[in-house]
This record gives sequence, structure tokens and C-alpha cells, in this order.
Amino acid sequence: FHAVLEGHGTSCAIIIAADQYADRKLRGMAPKAKLLSYMLDLTGQDVYTMSELLKTFLHAKAQGVDAISISYGFSTADLASARFLADFLDREIASAGIVIAIAAGNSGPGVASVPIDDYMPHHGLSVGASISKEQAQNVYGWNGVLEDTIVWYSGFGPTRGGRQVPDISSPLITWVRGERGASPPSFYGFSGTSSATPALVGATTALMSALKQSGEERIEPRLLKLALQNSAKPFAKIEKIRQGSGLIDVNAAFDIYKKLAAELRAAKQDATKRTRFAYELRAATPLEKRVELGEGVHFRSFVPMATVTVSMTPDALTLADPLTTNELLRVEHSGTFFETKSLLSVQAGGNKLGLAFNAAALAKPGIYSDVINLRRQDGIVLLQIPVVIEISSEATTQGIFMDLAREFAPFDVVRMPIQLDEATAVSFDGLIRQTVNGGPSALKIFFQNTQGHLVHASTVNVDRAVVP
Repeated sequence: FHAVLEGHGTSCAIIIAADQYADRKLRGMAPKAKLLSYMLDLTGQDVYTMSELLKTFLHAKAQGVDAISISYGFSTADLASARFLADFLDREIASAGIVIAIAAGNSGPGVASVPIDDYMPHHGLSVGASISKEQAQNVYGWNGVLEDTIVWYSGFGPTRGGRQVPDISSPLITWVRGERGASPPSFYGFSGTSSATPALVGATTALMSALKQSGEERIEPRLLKLALQNSAKPFAKIEKIRQGSGLIDVNAAFDIYKKLAAELRAAKQDATKRTRFAYELRAATPLEKRVELGEGVHFRSFVPMATVTVSMTPDALTLADPLTTNELLRVEHSGTFFETKSLLSVQAGGNKLGLAFNAAALAKPGIYSDVINLRRQDGIVLLQIPVVIEISSEATTQGIFMDLAREFAPFDVVRMPIQLDEATAVSFDGLIRQTVNGGPSALKIFFQNTQGHLVHASTVNVDRAVVP
């Protein structure tokens, strides 16, 4: 699916299924795949109704597609309409065995900067973008990138409904053909989560093909998502909320999917409903200044406690005995700004998980984030719950909001919520004592509103190192 008339959709298609494209120079992730291209608005204005959007998905389903790659975002009027679309995609599209992947967008690095809203289907994959050290240095000239990482502009949540986005990260795919038929062939550096998403879809399509060849007649997108998330490789120095489960590894996902699929088949054949399988879980917790319940914890001020209700979905309950079902899950998180119990017993009727926030750890202004993993005893994570607390900086009598007396690694991201109005003036003063390898550097400053939308951006360039 694509939304512009120019080469954006062509570039995505090349990444998925190019087969010796551009004089045999380009090969996609799944070169034998067949592609269908959908343009929602042929005028290129990206204007369409909800009905037209739903019909597009249904048409793709009728054509027998196995996966849908979407490298742009939709607009929904409110949380209810977003959740309506998510439910529709799970019920009508994913239930037919179709994998849906949607780009997390390029509006980072602010909290809640992800364009994807709660229309993301629970059985689909929201995709962040990673970049290798070699790509950063050789393609984009970013000499400060010292290791593979999440690209700085990759958007992330929580969404307005509190959901974790991205679910997983995928590599940027850089080189695509610029103009068909150009002589000599011209290439350009395609990038963004728009390129990471078809890379994931192409790789996942190859995984689906291998699974079918191994005897899996039907692919379950929910189980495939779990397999990809539980086999992903986390980035050690990147916040969990920015990367999701980490970098995809489709080879490792193969065995996990086989295990989960065998469990589900056994559960469906068990008339007593006592066979354990990968129960689908949902989180529900109050949202700040909203009447709806959210799926993650997000507050813009200190709160002493929060409660999350963890329940099985109606589909999971059809295979679970209401009297005997009891899954003991490990509660894992690395954040020191809150505490939880270490084990949670999930029963058919659900259970509550309490969070106690540490006032001392949240004393300084800043944005504190973590992701709670609910993990089975065999290591499979069934649910991820994002936790974000924003503590705003208050200006001193001199108008100073914060003092960052610290060292920064290349491409570090520092977030500081501050309360501004139209009459507030903000200046940045300080000293960069040394840049990477003594070379040029830059400090990018972004102002985003509480919805994660960019309202202003500035760049401070450093021409040379200032050695103390």
C-alpha cells in the first residue's frame, strides 16, 4: 500500500521482491514473491474515507495476498475510530492468515512521536528502523555512529491509547534504483522506516514460505508476531520503548513458530480445554485525562501508583478451562523508577499488576521509560506493557530550565519535558568540550507538543573541537 505517485512505492517494492533488477544489481528479500500495488488516492493527495480504506484491505484479501506492507500512516478522528480500524484488521484480515506490517514513521526521537495510532492491529507488526555502523558512515556520512543502533528519527510510542510501538525493528535498506531506464543506472539512498518495513515484510514472507514447506498449512499472524518478537536481538544501549523487541532474526523465529503452532493445534484438539498454549493477553489501565482505558502506563507528572489489569482475550478464553487455567508469568523490567511483584498468575478471569513509583528516582526532571515483559516459564514473552513517566522541568528565576552537565555518546538522545507558552523564550548556552575524533558535529534540538507532533526544530553546528 502506498500514498504518493512518485517513486516511494517503487522503492518499497524493490526491497521486497526485486529479482535481478537494475541490470542484475538489485535483489529483494523475497525475489520470487508476487506483488500487488494499491494506491488509496490516485490524485496523490492522500485523501480517502474509512470505507474506501477498508474496501482496499478487503480487495487485497480477496486476491489471496499473504502479507501487506504499509510505509505510511493513516489519520483517524479519535481513539474509538482508531480502535475500530485495529479490530477490523484483526478480525477480517489477520484472521485470514495475512501478515500486516506498518512503518513506525520518521517523527522521532520524541516520546509519543510515532505517527501510528491505535489503528495498529494487535496481530500486526509496527516497525522501527535500525541502521548499521557501515551504512551510517558510508552512505550518510554519519561518522559518529560507532555501532549498530536504532536510527535517531525512528518514531515510537506510547500511542494515545498507551500501546507499545514499535513492536520490532528492522534494518534500513539503502540502495534502490532511482529512475527506471536511466543510462547509466542511477541509485539513491532510500531510508527511513519506509524502507525498514518492506525489508521486514520481505524477510517474513520468506519465513512464511519456509514454514509452509515444513508442513504448516496455515500461518497464524499472531503466533508469527510472537515468534519474531521472541527471537529478536535487543540493542543493549537503546531504550526498550524505542526498539520494541529488538532486531528481527527470521532464522531464529522459525523454531519458535513451530513450537507455538504445535501448542495451539493441541489446544484446539483438547476437549477438556486444559492444554496450555500461548494465551493472547491484553492490558488495561486508566489513561491520564481520558475516560477510555489504555494498554500501557503514561503519565505526565508523578503518580504514586498504577494498576494494570491483565486478561485473556475472548478468543483465548474459548480454548481455556475457566476453572483450571492458571499461567504463572515472570514480570520483568529493568527500570529503577518503579517496582512490581516478580510473578503474576494469569487466570481465565484475569489478574491485576500493581506498579509502585519511586519518588526519589523520579525527583529530577526528565522522561523515564521502560517496558514490562510478561514471560512464560519457558522464556516466551506473551505481553509487553510500556511504562512512561514525564517529569517537567520548572524554570529558575533566571529562566533556566535544566543543566546537562554530562557526557554524551554519539547520537545520544536526551528528552526534557518543559512547560512553555507562546510568550516563553528558550535559549541554549553551553560548551562542547570535544567532538568525535576532533571533527565536526551537530546538536539537533526538537520541540514537540504533548501529542508528539513536531512544532519546531533547530540545529547547532560545531565546526571544530574545543579542547579544554
